[in-house]
Amino acid sequence: MRKLKSKSTDFFILTMNREMYHEIEKFIDASCCVKFSFLDLGKRAAGFSTPNECVVSTSIFQLPLEYMLYILLHEVSHQYQYKKYGKNLCLDIYKSEISLDEAVSKLLHIESVADRLALAKMKFILKTCNVPLQIDPIPRYLGNTNYEYFKKYISDIRENVNLLNLETIEEINAYIYASIIDN
Repeated sequence: MRKLKSKSTDFFILTMNREMYHEIEKFIDASCCVKFSFLDLGKRAAGFSTPNECVVSTSIFQLPLEYMLYILLHEVSHQYQYKKYGKNLCLDIYKSEISLDEAVSKLLHIESVADRLALAKMKFILKTCNVPLQIDPIPRYLGNTNYEYFKKYISDIRENVNLLNLETIEEINAYIYASIIDN
């Protein structure tokens, strides 16, 4: 079984019991996630997932357990989507191959599916590990209802993708990743 790798992993393990850690590790392994790490992402994002990597902000360690698990599991849930639909899952969203409204709807659907899987898995892990749910219902961080926010987000990325002549999902993901890390 592949281990979570990060200098923050020791802190992460200390925040939960061993059984919970192993349940999370199994979920990550089954997703076929190539690389998982914790990184200081500042205030720009709680996590980021590409077909090759899943990064979760170290800021989640300051949150209640349910929120921490939800964010981690949400990002890993995207790995299941890449596993099922392939690495180009979001390419048409960012390459202007579909209308902006279609792109927003598609991204909101992708996020909603990741939310549902993350919430279900979080509740399963807590129940399996005999940890009572303290915060219910769990608010979804993205909300998945702020249409205008996502419209601007996609529009801004599309503008830069065109300006920088980015063609592949790897190039686009590298751009998005750099914009998160650099801010």
